[in-house]
Amino acid sequence: MYDEKETNNSSIKWGLIFRRVIKLIIIVAVVLILVITVTKCSKAVKNVKGTAKTTNTTLASQLNEMQKATISYLTVDKLPTRDNLSRTIRLSELVKNNKIGEIKDNKGNTCSQTRSYSKITRLANNYVVETRLSCGTKSDTIKYYIGCFPACAGDICEGTKSQTNGICEQIESTSNRESTSEQSTARTNDTQSTTNNSSSNTNNNTNTNNSTNSNSTYTPPAPVTRTMYEYKKISYSYTCPNGGTLENDKCANYYSAYYEGYDPSTKQYKYTCPNGGTYVYVEYKGHKCATYTNATSKKVYGEAFWSYDNNLQGYEKTGNTKQVKVS
Repeated sequence: MYDEKETNNSSIKWGLIFRRVIKLIIIVAVVLILVITVTKCSKAVKNVKGTAKTTNTTLASQLNEMQKATISYLTVDKLPTRDNLSRTIRLSELVKNNKIGEIKDNKGNTCSQTRSYSKITRLANNYVVETRLSCGTKSDTIKYYIGCFPACAGDICEGTKSQTNGICEQIESTSNRESTSEQSTARTNDTQSTTNNSSSNTNNNTNTNNSTNSNSTYTPPAPVTRTMYEYKKISYSYTCPNGGTLENDKCANYYSAYYEGYDPSTKQYKYTCPNGGTYVYVEYKGHKCATYTNATSKKVYGEAFWSYDNNLQGYEKTGNTKQVKVS
């Protein structure tokens, strides 16, 4: 009896241990599977975040956004009015007018709003734009051409270097409107004159019929002859034949300014120009002294047109006239 009880007790213990070992193995396997799954998901999330953080933060992609914002912001009155003259629009101006948001590089550093700009220069047939983006120690530039081309439907749009008819005229149809207005006034006066003459002739005819009982013939008034003058629009191109940098209608010559030290009273660094000139700070050149001379100007004539106005401001007469009959 003793041997049988001992054998039964030993069998029950081994079976219980075996079942517990199986359960433990299953639990460990489940935990390992969960750990591996969570690790893979975490890596995938990090990769997605890393990709999202660097998307569209390269200088090239940001330059394209700044190009779009520049073209959207430009209007005719913001363009240079003479050939070879330039107008600079800085990134701060685009941000202030809600044309673009704050630009950052792929490290999260904010790009300079003063050293990032678009420089528009007027050419003979269109405008060339140099857009520069400066972020920390890195910078990049793109160049493209814009204008009021026929395909722009009255707006300013991007074109090509060889594309013509892109100059935006601020006074495009003033002479036409004045001519039309004068013609309309002349026609109104002639109509009134015709009406008065008709009334007078009617009264005369009535009186004649009453006295002689004969018919009279109506004679229309003679057409009014007016003088038209041929004009050409005038613009000016400027050059610096003796060297220097063209700035509006001046030629600027730069040399390095002399550094005198720090002024504690004004909390500024002091620079002077011992050889004459005006102290200026030039981007990408530093502290300079500038001397200015008048640039050489040259008249540039636009297409000819006719107007009744004898003194049209901003235009030059060619000397040609013609007589126009206004009926």
